[in-house]
Formats: sequence, structure tokens, C-alpha cells
Amino acid sequence: ERMFIPLLTGKAAQLMGNPDLPHTYTYVPDIGRALVMLGANDAAFGQAWHVPSAETLTPRQFVSLIAQEAGVDPKISPLPKWLIPLLGLLMPPLRGFGELLYQFEEPFIVDASKFEKTFGTIATPLPEAVRATVQWYRQHQLPPA
Repeated sequence: ERMFIPLLTGKAAQLMGNPDLPHTYTYVPDIGRALVMLGANDAAFGQAWHVPSAETLTPRQFVSLIAQEAGVDPKISPLPKWLIPLLGLLMPPLRGFGELLYQFEEPFIVDASKFEKTFGTIATPLPEAVRATVQWYRQHQLPPA
């Protein structure tokens, strides 16, 4: 919601942390598919698994990909680190974000090679995932013009 809705409404995507560090994004349907595969395989129990994701890129590159698909300018508005705890006071769903900041202040790269060796590659390419997500937001989440 901090990226897609603002971009699709002509505003800047709201980003935490450094927009130029590598970051792995995972498409929600891929998460569901992976969880079903893991849940259906007894050999998967008791182990840690990372869900396959498409190629890792930077948040800036991801915003550009969304903007390109949506036909808008790739605008970015960084959220200052000091603002996040204050937002948590005003907006309860954001209270835990401070604990997640490490994902945006250092490279965040998911290695799902164990899953892929066991179950195969299931990650949806990012352009396809972004296309479907932009379409979904346009159909369901955007405020009326």
C-alpha cells in the first residue's frame, strides 16, 4: 500500500531505509503456493524454508518497475527513521515496524535455493507480478477519481 497506491494515484511511493540497497520482494501468490507445497510434504516438517522470489533488485528499481507498468513517473518519498516510532503511536498497525527496519537499512536478500532444489522454481517474474498487482489495485483499492 505504501508503494502501489501512492504511485497509482500520482503521488510518491513511501519507502523506509536506503532505496538503493538490494531487497528481495516476494509475490503473495508465490507465498501461498509455497506454503501449500510445504504443507503437503511430510519431509518439509521441522525445517526452515525460504519462499522462492524473483530476482532481487533495489526499492528504487522496484518503484521504477511499478511506475513503468502503471504509466506514471517513479516518485519516491523516503520515510525518515525517526518518524516511524512516532507513526506507531498514532497508527497501531505500524507499532512493530521499528523492529523490521533492518530489512531496509542493509541488503535484504532471500536465498531460496533449498526450496528450489527440493520443489523446483515457482517464483513469478517481477514484471508479471507487478502487472497483476497494478491491475488488482486498479480494480479494488484505488479511491474514486
